[in-house]
Amino acid sequence: MTKGTVSMDATTTSIPKRSFWRSLWNYDKRNLLRTVKRQEMKEEMTKDLRFVLKHYKTDTLDTKIALKEVKRRAGIRTQRLSWKWTSIAAMLLAFIATGTYYAMRPSATVIASGDVLLNYTLPDSTHLTLSPHSTLSYQGNNCRKVNMTGKIYFQVRHDELHPFDIQGKICHVRVLGTQFEVAENNSFSEVFVTSGRVLFSSRFQNEGLILTKGMKARLTKGEKKPVKTGTGDVNCVAWATHQFHFENTPLKDVLACLSDYYHVQLTSDDPDKRLSGDFDADSIQQITALIEHALNVRIERK
Repeated sequence: MTKGTVSMDATTTSIPKRSFWRSLWNYDKRNLLRTVKRQEMKEEMTKDLRFVLKHYKTDTLDTKIALKEVKRRAGIRTQRLSWKWTSIAAMLLAFIATGTYYAMRPSATVIASGDVLLNYTLPDSTHLTLSPHSTLSYQGNNCRKVNMTGKIYFQVRHDELHPFDIQGKICHVRVLGTQFEVAENNSFSEVFVTSGRVLFSSRFQNEGLILTKGMKARLTKGEKKPVKTGTGDVNCVAWATHQFHFENTPLKDVLACLSDYYHVQLTSDDPDKRLSGDFDADSIQQITALIEHALNVRIERK
């Protein structure tokens, strides 16, 4: 073997192949790192030299300009770093604030009627009757400020210090203590008052109407103020009260009301007779029997 050379024969070399290549790799890697570092230092020195030459005058180096340039460079780096940390801090504060808001926000109570009629009493003793597919909700313990959808009959407990507020998608109703119906769909809201008085307005406007017993009004979507639609029929809330009131009412109108309530078709052989009286909606058989006896008529059910 020639002096100064390394044999690559695994049977004659005293260094195993794997150790040899690892040593060679580490040696080259160290040299490479040194070369890179020297190159970086060289580039940095070149930049410094260019900076000096830029501001050099004969026998003079303007140190003020040099110092100003150094501060400018440092300032840019500091400003960028400051903006970076400011942005991170702002995001963290926003995240913490959002989390705190949702953590401290009172839980909501939601009452939904589903496919059936639902009677419900709020913690303040206000009684509700929800028509099928209606909802009512409120935040925390404040059951005097509610949101609703669908059709609901309210029997609000009187409390002068705490008005009862109802928000729909379109309307806003405020009361002290009364009984009334609020019905709302995507096109309009209607309020019918059976006792007491309410303020009926758009949820987006302060101006509204004062409604008292027997009054009915409608607010169409997009309008600023509701309009009165005349006197309502107390039997239109029979679905909630389960009571009928007739006063010199033509029998054909009585049977139409009962047909709508019981989802049947009722007819009579003398539809022009008139009926006065109050009836509980117990059963259709009982109420028609009472009418037949009172008016001496025959009622057919289809």
